[in-house]
Amino acid sequence: MKRMMSTPFPGSSMGRQWPDGRRFCLLALFLAVVLAFLPASALAGRSFKDQMDVSIILKSNWDHGYPESNVRDVGSYVVHVSGQVKLAEKEGDFLRYVAKNLNASYQLEGRGIMMNPDDKCYGKTISKMEASGSVPVTGDGFFLDVKLGELGTFALLQCQGKITPQAVQNLEKMPPSDNYSAMLLVPVKITYRSTSGNGCELTNVKTGEGGFSLSIGFRELKPWGMSGSYEWGGEGGALALGVMDCPGNVRYQPEAGDGSPHYHVSWVFGEAKPIVRIYWKGKDITDTESEETIVGKRVKLKARVFPAGYGRPTGKWEIGGKIVSGWEADEKHAETKPFRDYDKPEIEFFWIDGTFGGEPKKVKYAGKVNGKEIEAKATIQVFKPKIKSEKAVPAKMVTVGGMINKEGQVPQCHLYPGNVNIGTWPPVASPPGMYISHEIEMPPTDEQPPHLLQYVQLVKEDVLENLNGEYWRRFNSEWCHDERYPYGGKRTAFKIAMDDTPGSDLGQLTKELHEQNKFRTYLMFIPSSNPSDKNALWVPLRLVEWEWAAGVKKGKDLPLDAPCSKETYRPLYEVPPIVKNKKSAPAHPEWSCNIKDNKRMKIGVEGYNEKQWNKLKAEREHF
Repeated sequence: MKRMMSTPFPGSSMGRQWPDGRRFCLLALFLAVVLAFLPASALAGRSFKDQMDVSIILKSNWDHGYPESNVRDVGSYVVHVSGQVKLAEKEGDFLRYVAKNLNASYQLEGRGIMMNPDDKCYGKTISKMEASGSVPVTGDGFFLDVKLGELGTFALLQCQGKITPQAVQNLEKMPPSDNYSAMLLVPVKITYRSTSGNGCELTNVKTGEGGFSLSIGFRELKPWGMSGSYEWGGEGGALALGVMDCPGNVRYQPEAGDGSPHYHVSWVFGEAKPIVRIYWKGKDITDTESEETIVGKRVKLKARVFPAGYGRPTGKWEIGGKIVSGWEADEKHAETKPFRDYDKPEIEFFWIDGTFGGEPKKVKYAGKVNGKEIEAKATIQVFKPKIKSEKAVPAKMVTVGGMINKEGQVPQCHLYPGNVNIGTWPPVASPPGMYISHEIEMPPTDEQPPHLLQYVQLVKEDVLENLNGEYWRRFNSEWCHDERYPYGGKRTAFKIAMDDTPGSDLGQLTKELHEQNKFRTYLMFIPSSNPSDKNALWVPLRLVEWEWAAGVKKGKDLPLDAPCSKETYRPLYEVPPIVKNKKSAPAHPEWSCNIKDNKRMKIGVEGYNEKQWNKLKAEREHF
């Protein structure tokens, strides 16, 4: 008849009675009758040897105090069990392995330190426990139970607390669950030292029986074999450790918490085939397609090799789509940091492309560990906001007229696109040279992150000016940022707008002026309410390219205080703002200069190179 076993866990009565196997509830007895008539087929797809190698590691360290006793307790231990176990029982879908040639080496040290400053032993060790050595693990010191097929399914339901008569009746219709459980006990002798009388010396010495133990209450039989690795913190120290993972719902003994003790357990039973899995946000996403993120959100992926103990893999990542490591920007400098860490098992990056409905991005890690090939794949859906509305409205005219300067004090004669009313300060744009606005719609993701929008504007300007017979030029060949970053100093959510009225002053000495401006205006998005969030990145959504140009020449024999008008400054040519392109931004904007730092320079020697002036002027007139 097929065997059904209770699921152990440290500290529970079930765990203490588990090796016995004689106390069952009525439901379990009913199950035994049912399983007696089910075929034992689960072993067919797996090969279990008569004996297998075993490696188990237990570690802990702690440092905590007891206020009521003014004692700080510090210590650590490490236990390594290795050797072989043998198959002692095989019945249908049930197998049991017991110790054959197992040995445990261990080292334990704990100290109690007096922390009461009024005590004469303050700062000294007032108690100590020690244990070290090597002992064989025999008899009931170890066993490993493997449960396959429907027997394994019953063990899973038991672990999840879902055993019901209806579940038992439908057992054969449920997917089989191959799993295993194990128990380890390492008996040791521990030496205890403490103070006696009124002194602070550790003169009181005793020896007692103790032991380390590990209970694996439930663990799925993974494709790479029987192995596991867990770490957790908790309150208080303990030599008895336990893990129950059924599945994904991990419970620990001692219970996990925020305390200083740190526990680590890992094991490998039998020959484990090394495999690699892709982890994101603390979970295994290998071979999944349901994970999702949004452009500009930091992504951290980790290639983890199983079983634990194989070491770090040597391989490379393949990441679909456009990714970067970062983008840094201020008024004078912006630089994209390309992603280069393809050969690291742990990586961080940002996707900058995706779609409103989610674009599947393939990720893959492939390489070797200890000379053996490994590979893992996953798919992550990357979402991106869509443009709900977009306006780029250029002015239809070029004006020679008054323009109050930046200080808002002195009306200036100005050449500019648009037609600005100077009757008040600040001037009322009616219209400005260029008006741009955008409204976005956030994608339909399960998690709706906060966000911000901003504009970045780059400019190339070329201004030629004849100042009373001297030739000057203000020019930048590279794209520079247009004064304040972000452009206009504005950041909002969902909707944003900007306007720009570029141009140049026409001074009393200006005899002729030619201006040509080219602009790149980027709409930027960040999935955070904090524009400096280290886990989010500004991503370009849209790019509007536009330009304008104009040239004027002052009439002859006009007084210095001639009126600011096109009668005084006769237009040579006028090109009102033109929207050249509106498109998805192909990459992050970059710059290494700011337009406000452009200086007017003389053309030629002392500004009298008329040949060069005429050549440059001719190029502007054919803009």
